[in-house]
Order: sequence, then structure tokens, then C-alpha cells
Amino acid sequence: MQEINFTSTILKNDIATIALMAANQGEGNTTATVEMAFAMKTYSKGRVLTVDMSAMGPGLADAIRQRVGKELEYGQKEEFGPVNGVMAHSDGVFILSLDEGEAEKLNLDRKKTAAWLETLASSYDYVLFDMPSFSRNPEYVIFLQSVNGVVLTLNCKTSRWDSALNMKERLSEANVNIIGAVLNQRIFPIPGSIYSLL
Repeated sequence: MQEINFTSTILKNDIATIALMAANQGEGNTTATVEMAFAMKTYSKGRVLTVDMSAMGPGLADAIRQRVGKELEYGQKEEFGPVNGVMAHSDGVFILSLDEGEAEKLNLDRKKTAAWLETLASSYDYVLFDMPSFSRNPEYVIFLQSVNGVVLTLNCKTSRWDSALNMKERLSEANVNIIGAVLNQRIFPIPGSIYSLL
């Protein structure tokens, strides 16, 4: 795995659909999805859709609302290809919150999933999927094989090396395209001699 460089890894390649997945719940996957979405919006000037695939945690819409500091503009509940959900947007980033149980449908039929991803990619420049944790949902491998790339989310303070390595190995064995990792809560301590110059 490598550090993701937006200009070389994502923006210059045909990577339009990206799933973010952590080994365990609470490692900052939703936060990483939100920050990546706004970074991609800023650098690409394109349309970015985020899809909440996880029913666990506070939710993608809540995280985006906290980031922008205002309420989201919600649409009506509707059908989005093989799944149902509600669309919202804020500051140029769109959010699709799937109804409970809808995400599992995408893992059952590879052809429907591929067609749905193609439809989303034709309407948005980038589509980011906030996935449930791998430890609770390893069956999402079929969905992960359908996206252009997967970014692993790790918390430097709490992620266990063996869990992260197990996730990486299982995804690699399933031919999932791992394009990088996000290291949450990584600390770069500044030595005192340099800090005094600041």
C-alpha cells in the first residue's frame, strides 16, 4: 500500500468508484470518506457522490453536516437502480443514504451491481462508498471487486496490525484493487529544536 496522492493515483487514472473500508468499526472510516470527498471536490472541481453503505455508527450524512456546519438539503425517498434511499447534498458533495438492508442487495448480484456502479459513475465524476467494517461484513468482497479501487482506513492508535493485515490479505486474495490506505490519528511529533524555530 502507498500514500494516496490525489493527482497521480486517483485524478490521473480512471478511478471513479472508490470504497473506503476499515478492519473494525470506530477506526474513522466515515471521517476519512467525508474528508476524501471534500478533497476530491476541491482538487477535481467535479461532482462527488458519497454513498452510506453502513447502518452502523452516526452516519455519513451526520458527519458531512458536522463538517460543513449547516443542515443538508434532502430530496425525497426514491429508487436508485436496484436500491432505495434518500439523496442529500451540501457544498457540492452529494450523499446517498441507503435504506436499511438495501446495501446487502448489491452484494448478491454482480451484474446488477456493475450496472448500478456504471450508472453512478456516468452521473458523478467520483463516487465514494463508506463501507461497514470488514470484521463484521467480510461478505462485501463481491461488491469491493466491482469498484475501481479500495482504500483501507486504519487508526494509528487503535487498529491492530494483525486485523489490518488479515483484511489486506483477504482482499488481495479476492483480487480487490487496493489503491492505498488512510492513517487516522497519525502523529508527527515536532522535535523541540525545530518547534522553537516556528
